[in-house]
Amino acid sequence: MYFCPCGLVNWASAFFSNGRSVSYAVVGPVLLHPVDELLLDHLGRRYGGMTRHALQKKLERVPVVSPRRLRHLAALLDSVLDRRRPNAMTSHQGPLEQAVIGEVIQGLKDSQDDPLFNGRAYGKRIYEREDELVSRIREGNRAGAKRVLNEIFGLLFFENPATDILRARALALMGVLAYAVTDSGANPETVFGLEYRCCERVLQAQDVSEMSFLLTEIVDAFLAEIFTARRVRSADLVLRAGQIVRERYAEPLNLQQVASELGFSRGYFSRMFKEQIGLGFSEYLARIRIREAKKLLRHSRQLSYVSQEVGFNDQSYFSKVFKKCEGISPKRWLDREISSGQTEVSTGNGRI
Repeated sequence: MYFCPCGLVNWASAFFSNGRSVSYAVVGPVLLHPVDELLLDHLGRRYGGMTRHALQKKLERVPVVSPRRLRHLAALLDSVLDRRRPNAMTSHQGPLEQAVIGEVIQGLKDSQDDPLFNGRAYGKRIYEREDELVSRIREGNRAGAKRVLNEIFGLLFFENPATDILRARALALMGVLAYAVTDSGANPETVFGLEYRCCERVLQAQDVSEMSFLLTEIVDAFLAEIFTARRVRSADLVLRAGQIVRERYAEPLNLQQVASELGFSRGYFSRMFKEQIGLGFSEYLARIRIREAKKLLRHSRQLSYVSQEVGFNDQSYFSKVFKKCEGISPKRWLDREISSGQTEVSTGNGRI
């Protein structure tokens, strides 16, 4: 799932051949919220050559879907293609990094001469590696997760290289991975479906080499679910933040307050908001307030009244922000609107 340069959302799923993606099915675009003036302003600045009215007409043809529905649509696409794509998990493509596994096994053999080495210490090391694997997956750290998986496989090979034993440990590992991914925000139904398919593949594996490769692919699949969940969560975060701003722009809102209400740290919220919207939170809030101020100015010349109604306690600061957003002062903007006949303004004694 990804945002195109225009800010529209698309989602995709890959076809594989011999373990490599050879083509993609792409669905979209959709919008996560109805067309508003900020979206039109953003696209108008980024892509000129089209009138605002024409741009709005085109955008109104784009479906609007909720983040929750989008997540299910993306899962549906992946589920449909999973039945059509070739089997990517085949043993002929090579096992895990054998050198890393070999180093782990050799290290364990060397440790057998250490009087402190015993079965309990060995078992503890496996659980420690599983905990670290969960941490790397939650971080979305693909390279780190594969490195830890190599170490786990080395430990399992050392314990008992029999295929059936490794199969049982691999199945147990599936539960650990599924928990980590679900806990990171992925859709539980999608994760459990993925876990079921992965367990089927493990049960069908013919030897240790095939199973080791399968686990590498499985980790990739679980990591992909985390990345999808994060993209959806980021989009949902920005949508909820935008709703707060549009509904409560007249209140003394700030970045920290909105981030706390949504349950995110100030830094994470600020970074995600700017990545998704293309504007910092403060600039977005200012543009919403100025948009509403322009509506009010069409009916009143009292800048002090208008500035307070849209969340500014200081009229001079309101004028400064207005000029930064519109390029001219509120008074000049209003004079221009009146001269063009686009508004009627009350002076308290009648209409101008």
